[in-house]
Amino acid sequence: LDSCEDRKDKAALKIMTPDMAAVRRNRQMFLHEWKICRHFDYPFLLHYYSCGVHHGMPYIIMEYFDNRNLKSLILEQNPLVAAHAEEIIPTGRL
Repeated sequence: LDSCEDRKDKAALKIMTPDMAAVRRNRQMFLHEWKICRHFDYPFLLHYYSCGVHHGMPYIIMEYFDNRNLKSLILEQNPLVAAHAEEIIPTGRL
């Protein structure tokens, strides 16, 4: 994680949990995400800075987006949609 200490802006850290990292296919998909997204340079997409493994846990360092979470946005826009979403997505995941 030392490679981004020289950055002056905030960064988000996406970490794969050990149980997810134990599955080869999950690690492949995580790395595939990095390989594709690091090349994107569009104003409405987050920038991906770095990728690696720390103590056996794969991680991606990406641009930090300082805004509301998905749940608060849905509740603000349409409470009926939020109620339906909680039926589909287990509580605590939004």
